[in-house]
Amino acid sequence: MDKITQESKLETETINELLFADDQCLIYQQEQELQHHIDTLYYNCNKYDMNINIAKT
Repeated sequence: MDKITQESKLETETINELLFADDQCLIYQQEQELQHHIDTLYYNCNKYDMNINIAKT
């Protein structure tokens, strides 16, 4: 029975960002984490002269 129990354990992975073409979705449980990643995204967009389309957000 121990062998069956050990083999049935699953590890979980948390996905915090979903990317598709030019779309990005940030998913965080804590507001501070989300804000940190939004700030990082904003910084990198400015660095490469890219804009976030607020109308589509």
